[in-house]
Amino acid sequence: NFILISIKSFDHRLKNKDLKIMQNLINEDNCQKSVIIDLSNCIGGSDYYWIDNFIKTNMYPKNRLYSKKDKALFLDGKLVKAYLDFFEKSPNYIVKNINSSNLKVNNNFKYLVEMSKADCVLNTTYTDKLFKGEIYVFYGKNTSSSAEGFLEFLKFNKLATLCGNNSKGNNPFVQPLFLNLPNSNFIVRFQVDYRIDENNETIWEKGINPDLYFNNISELEKYINKKENKF
Repeated sequence: NFILISIKSFDHRLKNKDLKIMQNLINEDNCQKSVIIDLSNCIGGSDYYWIDNFIKTNMYPKNRLYSKKDKALFLDGKLVKAYLDFFEKSPNYIVKNINSSNLKVNNNFKYLVEMSKADCVLNTTYTDKLFKGEIYVFYGKNTSSSAEGFLEFLKFNKLATLCGNNSKGNNPFVQPLFLNLPNSNFIVRFQVDYRIDENNETIWEKGINPDLYFNNISELEKYINKKENKF
């Protein structure tokens, strides 16, 4: 009753190859079936992978879908000063001083940075949807980075039913900072931002909430079979 597509990486080098595989898999005989996109072990990669292979192929021409505005909290200090200077000079971002007591976090953050307008994806290539049935995306604690950005986009635009368990929670707002320790050959890599969602709840701590909780993909498969054979 469904088609299962399992992806472990949004590697940009595999984008065109993987799209051809899906296009060959989905044909006139089975395009109406439900589709499960299994991202339970997807470690992320390139945003262009999911935009081109999933979003654009499920949008009609001249139809815009807007993602939510990304935003994050920042502490004060010299390590983040370069980021804040960039944000303040850019028309694409808004920097605000905040009182952390008004947010659902326990840390003493000083700045809230958010995009001034939401990103949009415009399709000018595909004339018909690749997936015509219901779309379910299964994921869990190993789903991370740009795969979480994909989940956020789907959830905000109500393009799919998110299933499984909360994602890892490490989709960054900005690129990680690399700090060379002065008395060793070690380089420390860490995030300087603390991602929050549109309700000011912490993505870093909890990840992306699914619409339906399942412990494994077999439970989702049984759910789909039961739902589609109900009548």
